[in-house]
Amino acid sequence: MGLLDKAEEYEKKPAKAMPAKAKAVAKAKPAAKAAVKAKPAAKAKSARASRPQREKRERIAKDLPDEFVLAGKNHRAAAWFVNFIWNWGLLMAALSLIIFAGGDLTWLLISALVMPLLNVLLIPMKFGRNFGQFLSRTKYVTYKGSKPNFFHAILSNLNTPALFGGLGFLLMSGIGSNSNDGINTSMLVLSILCFLYPISEWAFKKFDVNDSNQTVWDKLFSAYLVHHVPTGDEKGWAAKLESLGDFGAKRIAKMDEKDTTVDET
Repeated sequence: MGLLDKAEEYEKKPAKAMPAKAKAVAKAKPAAKAAVKAKPAAKAKSARASRPQREKRERIAKDLPDEFVLAGKNHRAAAWFVNFIWNWGLLMAALSLIIFAGGDLTWLLISALVMPLLNVLLIPMKFGRNFGQFLSRTKYVTYKGSKPNFFHAILSNLNTPALFGGLGFLLMSGIGSNSNDGINTSMLVLSILCFLYPISEWAFKKFDVNDSNQTVWDKLFSAYLVHHVPTGDEKGWAAKLESLGDFGAKRIAKMDEKDTTVDET
């Protein structure tokens, strides 16, 4: 019985109370852990809030400046015709003589190659315009009112060489010949690529919804063909080239008169 009495007395004894310091430490541990976990979120939120928002760039309107007037149809036609004859007329004549007459025409070919180089690169780099534009009193300007990059003049004058190249590659491809070698696929592909260059230019102008008469390269360089008004201060070669416009202006004025009479009738 003695053992049973001792066990009952032990169960009846109250449990010892936990010290106050231990309770405080136990309570503080979960709170400290929660605070540690909450710190990175607070840092991330403050970092996001401190990032400056990017300002939206305003789209620049690349329209024709108000002080310029787009060149008319007859001015464009006159500029194109003069440039075509100057750039490629002699070359076409030289190639025709070589094909049909034969003979050594080296110097004629060199002259034929110098003429487009002069009109497409040298004169525009010096005066900002070519022969056709001098005669038609026109010029190219960008939306800023300045002359376009010289690459614009090069790319805009590649239609005729691309057409010649397409015809040449087409002949070398063997289409239409009685040869047993078949069709040269690489030459045919080059021919198609060359033909696509002027065709894309024509299609872009044909189906363009704007009235600016811009080509593909005009659009890419934001260039416009506009009327040119001489200042009267030109000297030297600039004055001589500008005098071509006097002759061209009279011819273009007659063309405009014919168009107005046709429209009235």
